[in-house]
Amino acid sequence: MLAFIKEVYEIKSMDPSGKEEVSILEIRHDPLTGRKVRINVTRAKRPHVVTALTKKEGGVTESDACIFCEEKWDETLQRFVDEEIGGKEGRIIAGSGKSKVVLVPNKYPFAKNHTIVVLGGNHETQISRIHKQTWINAFLAIRKYYEYLTSKHGRQYIYINLNFMYPAGASIEHPHMQVVCEDSVLYAHHLLIEASKKFRRKHGKCYWNLLRNEDKERFAGSGDYFDFVCSFAPVANAETYGIGERKPLDGHTTDEVKNVASDFFRMLRAYENAGFKSMNATIMFPLTEKEAESLPVLARFIARPDPNPHYTCDRGFMEIFYEESVIHTLPEELAEKLSKLL
Repeated sequence: MLAFIKEVYEIKSMDPSGKEEVSILEIRHDPLTGRKVRINVTRAKRPHVVTALTKKEGGVTESDACIFCEEKWDETLQRFVDEEIGGKEGRIIAGSGKSKVVLVPNKYPFAKNHTIVVLGGNHETQISRIHKQTWINAFLAIRKYYEYLTSKHGRQYIYINLNFMYPAGASIEHPHMQVVCEDSVLYAHHLLIEASKKFRRKHGKCYWNLLRNEDKERFAGSGDYFDFVCSFAPVANAETYGIGERKPLDGHTTDEVKNVASDFFRMLRAYENAGFKSMNATIMFPLTEKEAESLPVLARFIARPDPNPHYTCDRGFMEIFYEESVIHTLPEELAEKLSKLL
């Protein structure tokens, strides 16, 4: 009668020395509601630079402890197993100098295809100090990775995400993006798709086109790609939508991808100039042209509390934007432990 459904995946990558590592990901479905959760027990071992700093004494700076600064890349970053993705180095590198970015597998994945993009080799903690070209290089690297995935597995749902600073769920303050690609849609994205389809069937028009054209009171402006509208009913503090084109990622030209990146940076910089020092952001792309008729490319931005040396947060883009929890404690192990303590 009760159905305890879970999917178990072995996610392979290589450590910096070239040794293959396997991370076990479980995607579980609540027996009553069907809500998905993601469990990877190795995520409890993630390095937290804020913790490392508090344990060291005498002249230690953030960059001294940062595993994402360029001089540490060869010692700390994972590599792809398949050379078709990142060549012999096992990485996708785009740009050079201060605008260089690197895309690598996430050592602690919570999706079947989960990568990180380290933004620039220098240790910057302000959005405005990261050059626009760095963001463009990041999105071009992401597109290259997506092209590889689609050539192997067909179209995937792709989510481009940012947890900026510790209050936004980042474990490392050096700016980096997270890219999640899966053949199944994330929970809250599914809800948006279905609601958008229902609106289109009922009214014969795209809700998001109406929103960007008719909500004058909350319209914030237009960029080269997105129209920005502040949410009437925010899911978190200071939420803004970026409403884009009605087509999947692989339907975008190189110039359009660059415009996506430029506008993403433009809004993040605007948030910073508005006084917000920590934020989450995401971009969700439609899977098909048909789906895009109801829900176009959609970006979302929210503000988080200002950084504090003694404050971190475990709610990032996945929990807030997509309503899928990321867990690092197995319920069965918890039950066994608690049974001995009750």
